[in-house]
Order: sequence, then C-alpha cells, then structure tokens
Amino acid sequence: MLQTQLKDEFELTLALDLASRKFGFWTTLRALVLATLRHSREQRDLALLDNRTRRDIGLPPIEVEPRVLSIFPSSSGKRD
Repeated sequence: MLQTQLKDEFELTLALDLASRKFGFWTTLRALVLATLRHSREQRDLALLDNRTRRDIGLPPIEVEPRVLSIFPSSSGKRD
C-alpha cells in the first residue's frame, strides 16, 4: 500500500510540475483551488437532495435516524 501511495504522490507531483511549467504557477494554483471548491460544492449539493431524487439519479438513499421524542426527561438531566 505504501508503494501505491508513493507512486500516486509522484504522479501528482509530476502532473502539477508539468502544469505549472506550461501554464504558470499562479494559473495552476488558481485552477487547483477552483476545482477543489467546485468538488466540495457538488458534494454539499448532493447532500441536500431528497431520497427520491437521489434514487432517480442512481445514488444510494441517505439513512436518517428517526428522532425519538420522549415526554420523560433523560436521567442525566441534559436536554437533547
């Protein structure tokens, strides 16, 4: 596993080096930051979809834990 990680790290380093030589450091850095932000925004948007829509596009449904409402307070005295 360590060999695979080292190989992947080397390939990523090589790709970033080639991109920065071809397009410049700041352009490559900007593209990398924008790609990271876009990916996180897509993940956040997918998390907001309801289960029916997730099923329609082929994603697994999100398991939601049912909320338990109790008329009796918990024994620890803390509120949930």
